[in-house]
Amino acid sequence: MVAYFKRQNNLFMLAGALLGALAAWFGRGGFVEAAGAAKPFAIAIAVIIGIVLGRLFAAVWANRRLKALNALLYEKAQPEEFIRRFSPIVERTPRETVEYVDGCNKLSYAHEALGEFDKGLSVLSGLEPENLKLHSLAASSLVSNQRTRLYLLTGDTERAKEEIGKLEELSEAAGVRAPSLAANLKQCLTLFGTWLSFLEGGELDRDYIGEEITLAANLIHKNEMRLLLAQAGLRDGDRKTAEKLLAEICETGDTLYAQREARKLMRTLT
Repeated sequence: MVAYFKRQNNLFMLAGALLGALAAWFGRGGFVEAAGAAKPFAIAIAVIIGIVLGRLFAAVWANRRLKALNALLYEKAQPEEFIRRFSPIVERTPRETVEYVDGCNKLSYAHEALGEFDKGLSVLSGLEPENLKLHSLAASSLVSNQRTRLYLLTGDTERAKEEIGKLEELSEAAGVRAPSLAANLKQCLTLFGTWLSFLEGGELDRDYIGEEITLAANLIHKNEMRLLLAQAGLRDGDRKTAEKLLAEICETGDTLYAQREARKLMRTLT
């Protein structure tokens, strides 16, 4: 979190150091004076405490700031505003950190929501999460998962298969090192498997996609799954279900990719 706001973090720690020094100066008749010959050490301790408190305050501030930004994308479904406000932050983030990879992944998802799939892939190009010193497994999973979504949305089944293969390898590795990540990847692989099957003319597990819609925590994913299920319904001759799903998408607005696609399909059905 703090990596996104490095300059602010440094300023908070500097402020903490200054406050610690001031506290030592104004309190020199107290614990500093009592330190006797160890006065310099006592002052240094006060400064260090100030720096630590500044760091803690920076972490709390950064967490709140990031939470507010994430809400634009995942709760309020405002990807354009998210991109406008978050892109400059990611650009200032050190490239060798998991925060940078995570930030690019979120920007890619925002472009996905707008139907800007090429831009979404471009944001991810050049990333090498497997080379990170820390959290390489989780970061690699994020990137591969997002690429798979974009390839499926564009109908590029061959590249989607390549990424699914990577996710399977990551899931196997996570089974030993990170069980919770392995469980999440297993769910992603189940979704991608049936999605890929549908694109290749096979069956879509409509019950599973229905559960995805019910459990979806954000409108972007919920509507994309509604659109997928509606497309399957139209292909299978279940027009009533398809129209219901498309109407539900249309009720949520008209700025996102899934909403625009739903309106196009609705026009063809009238």
